[in-house]
Amino acid sequence: MKRTADNLSEVKEDYLETILLLSKGGAPVRLIDISKAHGVSKSTVSDALSSLGEHGYVIYEKYRPVILTAKGREVAECVLNRHKLLSFFLTRVLDIPNSEADEVACRMEHAIGGNIAFRLAMFMGDFEAKKR
Repeated sequence: MKRTADNLSEVKEDYLETILLLSKGGAPVRLIDISKAHGVSKSTVSDALSSLGEHGYVIYEKYRPVILTAKGREVAECVLNRHKLLSFFLTRVLDIPNSEADEVACRMEHAIGGNIAFRLAMFMGDFEAKKR
């Protein structure tokens, strides 16, 4: 599996993905928003954000909104795209209910690398074309 140079954990990848999703509407992303989204304490999120900040994935200062850097946005978008691809595969090909597919895709998105994601995307394109 392709990993970042800093070998991000699944949790940190999930935090980046969450920041990306929460920032889609243009609203500032606060530590408390991330904490609520993951059901963990603010101190747990603060520690992770500090680490992500040290490695250049986010701009994080206490009592300020969290901002993804270009590096952080790239990782977050990659994780989100893998999630969407896997969820699509699970629901459309394997006929898994949406709620279950979403949960499983969240775990799987960290385990596949770029090559597998690319091949799955190609398969899904062929699959959809054959259905028409």
